[in-house]
Amino acid sequence: MVLKTDAAYEQYCCTPFRRRHAPRTPKAPQKESRSFKHAIQDPIPLMSPAEKQKRDQRRERTLRRRRQQIKLETEISPKVRLYADSVKPPETILTNLREFRKTYRTTNFKQDKLIKDPKILQVVDMSPDEVTARIADLTLQDQEDQGFKVPSRADGSQKFSFELDSCVLYRKEFTRVRPATENNGSYRITVQLLTTIFMLCMKRKSMKLRAIYYSNTQLYKSVRMVSEVVDDICCMIGCTRSSLRIFASEKCVVYGDITFNVGVHNYNGYAGGIEGIKIPSNTSSIRNMKSVDALLY
Repeated sequence: MVLKTDAAYEQYCCTPFRRRHAPRTPKAPQKESRSFKHAIQDPIPLMSPAEKQKRDQRRERTLRRRRQQIKLETEISPKVRLYADSVKPPETILTNLREFRKTYRTTNFKQDKLIKDPKILQVVDMSPDEVTARIADLTLQDQEDQGFKVPSRADGSQKFSFELDSCVLYRKEFTRVRPATENNGSYRITVQLLTTIFMLCMKRKSMKLRAIYYSNTQLYKSVRMVSEVVDDICCMIGCTRSSLRIFASEKCVVYGDITFNVGVHNYNGYAGGIEGIKIPSNTSSIRNMKSVDALLY
């Protein structure tokens, strides 16, 4: 082999050995474009044999699971049929619940007993009109005597009454709450709470102790002081705390077509507006609950 020019020789030396001596492979023939007519006559396979095998295996697994599920359903259904005959219809269940509720309230919720003894102080449920009348009497007493007469709730004054099955107070000692004394704070709190209770009874609304405390924190000092003065007012008037429409904490809030009685007070679900009405924590005093729901009768 003779190279005529230096450039050709240089190109020959720079070419790799395998590339120089490798045989030339013929180019692969290009595929012809297949028309729709050719595709119908000679269709192209859409799925390989391995893919078809995987598809068949998936179908077998799903069929196997379905057979097992049907087998379990057929095994459980006879047990269900045994208990289906013993289940009572809904009408019978509702009537039984109404009867149970009626007997439960008649046996557990007893009416308040009264002791006709002037030495014993007993708190009872009062209507809002009775509470407002007693507050008016206390206001007149304050103007005449310049102070309030609060029964003592000391340990020596508390006695257990077997007739009432509760603790009562004996009218032995009284505490004077006057405006011009050292306990002037207690007097101002008493006057403010009497005003609040009077407005609650007039508007037929209720409040919590915490809400009353946060209405004037500088005056009330603490929630405990508010609770103690409310107990004093209960002893002064002779009514329960629910009659004053003041609750320590409500059980829940109800809104809607429901009416019930707490002592002598009648509550309506629509009367509270958007805020609803508060259920007291002492649910044993709730009576005559009525609603659209059959379970509440």
